[in-house]
Amino acid sequence: MLLAVALVTTVFVLPAVSASATSGTMYIDADTTLTEDHHGPIVITANDINLDCGGNTVAGDNTDTGITLEGRSGVTVENCHVEGFADGFLVADSEHNRLVSNTSAGNFASGFILLNGSTHNVLKGNVAERNRSVGFSLVDGASHNTIADCTATVNGSTGFAVVDSTGNRLRGNAASGNTGVGFLLRGVEEALLTDNVASQHFVGFRLDSSDRNILRNNGAFENDFQGFDLRGSSDNVLRRNSATRNGDAGFSLVSSSDPSDRNVFFRNEAHDNGWNGFSIFGASENDFRRNSANGNSGAGFNAWLFSADNEFSHNDGCDNGTVDAEDTGTGNVWTRNEFCTTLNI
Repeated sequence: MLLAVALVTTVFVLPAVSASATSGTMYIDADTTLTEDHHGPIVITANDINLDCGGNTVAGDNTDTGITLEGRSGVTVENCHVEGFADGFLVADSEHNRLVSNTSAGNFASGFILLNGSTHNVLKGNVAERNRSVGFSLVDGASHNTIADCTATVNGSTGFAVVDSTGNRLRGNAASGNTGVGFLLRGVEEALLTDNVASQHFVGFRLDSSDRNILRNNGAFENDFQGFDLRGSSDNVLRRNSATRNGDAGFSLVSSSDPSDRNVFFRNEAHDNGWNGFSIFGASENDFRRNSANGNSGAGFNAWLFSADNEFSHNDGCDNGTVDAEDTGTGNVWTRNEFCTTLNI
C-alpha cells in the first residue's frame, strides 16, 4: 500500500447539491454530487454523508489515495470511477460505511483497501481492474465487513485478499485473470465465502493458516494450479464447492508449519482437473463425505504419506487417470464409497 502526502491545491466543498470539475485535494463534509471529472484525491471529513460521483472520473498522478475514509461512519460513496492513484479507495479505522457501484482501475498499487480495524462496512457492486497489486484487500484487523457482487479482474496480484481478520463475508464475487490467487485468506478466522467464482489464476481459493471458516457454493475453474488449496488450516467447512479444469488438484489439503486437521468436505465436486481431484498430504482427522471426483488426470481421492485418521464416506469417483481412490497414509477409514478402481483401500 502506497500513501503519498504531496498536495498542491486544496478545494473545500461546502454543503451544496453538486460539485463541478476541480483539481487538487477535495475535502467532502456534506452530501455531494460530482457533475464533472475531478483531478486529485478526495477526502471524506464528516460522518453520515453521501458522495455520488455520478459516473465521473476521479483521476490521479500515481500518488496519494483516490478516495479516503479515515475514522468515518455512516458514509456512502457511489458511482465513482477512480484511476491513476497509488491506491484507489482507502477505508481506515471506519465503520458502517457503504461503497457501492464504484470502479478502481489502473492504480499503482491496490484497488480497494480496508484496514486498521475497519468494521461492519459494505462494499457492493464495485469493480477493481488493472491495478498493479490487489483488487480488494481487507487487512490489519478489518473484521465483520461484507463484500458482495464485486469483480476483480486482471490485477497484478490477488483478486480478493483477507488477512489477519475475523468474521468477514464475501458473497457473489467474481475474480478472473489476476496474477496470483483469486481469493486468499491468510491468518483469518470465521469468514464466510458463498457463491464466489475464481478463474484463470495461479490458484483459485487459498486458505493459509486460517481456521474455522466456511466456503459454500463457490467455483474454481481453469486456474493454473489448485482450485481450492488449504495449507496449515484447520476446522474449516467446505460445502458444495466445484473445482473443474484446474491445472493441478481440484482440492488440496496440506499440513505445513501448522496442521490442516479436522476440516469437513461435504458434497464438493472435482472434475477434469490436471492432477488429483482431492489430494491430502500430512493432514489428519478430516472428514470427506458425499464428494465426487471424475475425469481427473491423477487420482480421484489420494490420501498421501503422513495423512492419518481421515474418514472418507459416501464419496464417488470414476474415470480418473491413475486410480479413483488411493491410500498411502495410516489409519484412514473408507466406508460406503463408490469407486471404479482403488489402491491400498
